[in-house]
Formats: sequence, structure tokens, C-alpha cells
Amino acid sequence: MSTHYVMYDFQWDVPVDAAEFEPVIPDDYTGLVIKYPAHITEETNIQGLKVWVELLGKYPDPEIITNNDDVATTVLRLVEKSETPAALRLKEEIKGLMDDEISNKLVDFLMPIRGLSRFYRWLQFDKKEPAYYGQTVTPKDADKVLMRWKVSDNEYRVIYGDLHAETVTPEKLAELEANLPK
Repeated sequence: MSTHYVMYDFQWDVPVDAAEFEPVIPDDYTGLVIKYPAHITEETNIQGLKVWVELLGKYPDPEIITNNDDVATTVLRLVEKSETPAALRLKEEIKGLMDDEISNKLVDFLMPIRGLSRFYRWLQFDKKEPAYYGQTVTPKDADKVLMRWKVSDNEYRVIYGDLHAETVTPEKLAELEANLPK
């Protein structure tokens, strides 16, 4: 997906009170307020991947990470078929609830996974050359590259299958990616 915006007529240095950015939600509001991570970072991405694995036992397919705007809805659909302990607990907690009750209950619980695709797209937008290997790398592949992106001409950031992260050289990255499962 690509979006083009044109903005103009900016007024610079206009004093703004921080309170103007606080949402005003009436006490009787019954809709859903969806929360996204305040800052979508490597750490929030790792947290989202952890929650995904707890619920589904594997990493998301690449199309979910690279193209999906509504990751939370996707994970809920997939949880219906999952038998992991976390998925079974979640299904028990929401059993018998109405759709809006389920949505409200899960807003905070699913918050970590909401930023997964946004993190990847942010890397793409910033021309960080991201790559994601969730179709072949599993949580048991501690030393395999799950995700990587360019930090500079001589550094890449790598998240491994066990969700630890480190910075590596292009040569080390090439070696790691050569050993990826097919």
C-alpha cells in the first residue's frame, strides 16, 4: 500500500497546550477505543511477536506482517483454531460475551500485536531494507534471523527466532541468511 499526502500552509511556532491533544470521551460512551502502542519500536515489535507466539504457537505469516492493517482482527480469527494454553484461556474468558464486550475486553490484551505491520511498514518507508522470515523461522530457531533491517551502510539490526536482538555487520548478516531454513 502506498499513500501520498500534500500538506501546505503550515503555521510555525504557534503555542499549543498539550491538553488540546487529550481525547474527550463522554462518560456514557459505549463504543470501542482502540489503543496502539505510543511508539512503535523494536521493543514493541518483539512484544507483539511474543503475544502472537503465545496465542498461536508460531510466528505470523509474512503477508500479515507486511500488508495487514488490522492484525488484531486477524489474530482473533486464528485463535479460534488454536489450542495453545494462552488461546484456550482467552477463548474461555470471552465465551458468552457479545461482540462489543469481546472487543472492549481485548483492547489492552491485543495492544502489543497492533504495531507489528506498522513497524515493518515504517522500516519500508524509511528505506531500511527490512526482511521477515516468519514463514520458515520458528520460536525454536534461536540462532536464525526472524527479521532484519538496515541501520547504516555497515550495520543491520537482527531479531532472532528466540526474539533476542543484536546489531551485525553486512558480512555476518549474509552468513546468517545463508543458513536460513528453506
